[in-house]
Amino acid sequence: MHAWASRLKGCSTSIALVEGRAVGGGFEMALSTDHIIAEERSEFGFPEIMLGLFPCTGAMGLLPGRVGARQAERMMTNKRIYKARELFEMSVIDEICRAGEGELAVERFIARHEVNRQVHLKVRQSRYRQAALNYDEGVVIVDDWVELAMNLTPQQIRNMEMLIMLQESDPAARQQARPETGESGQSRR
Repeated sequence: MHAWASRLKGCSTSIALVEGRAVGGGFEMALSTDHIIAEERSEFGFPEIMLGLFPCTGAMGLLPGRVGARQAERMMTNKRIYKARELFEMSVIDEICRAGEGELAVERFIARHEVNRQVHLKVRQSRYRQAALNYDEGVVIVDDWVELAMNLTPQQIRNMEMLIMLQESDPAARQQARPETGESGQSRR
């Protein structure tokens, strides 16, 4: 996550398009990008606390740059699922579009961004220098997460197993997990 969220910031712009649910690691991955576009029906959250864990792959390093450390902590521990509109109003999401128009919104962003690409890159470089991700702190966070994971209670493990079973039995979740393929069999995601 550190590499993805920091290495290419000076020469490229990363975009996340969320067309449904982005929870846990999916939300963290979106946060690691430069620009988040979400379809209006999209939902976001950090459900890890319900399993006795916390988001460890970047939320505490990435979310405070958008909402501040105290609000980020609340969002990681309150079990809430946030609607795209709410996160847009909090400046977590950069842009909202109508359902089914996500790819078009990405194309529009690219066209707008290209006009002053170098200016956008320099401004963003400055922002990232002001709030750079701390690799060493990230390692400590992962170590803390592993410590918690190794000491989950039997009930927490059952809750996790139940969640896995629900995901595996949900046809929509199974379809989402499989990449779409075109005629050539190549993944389109």
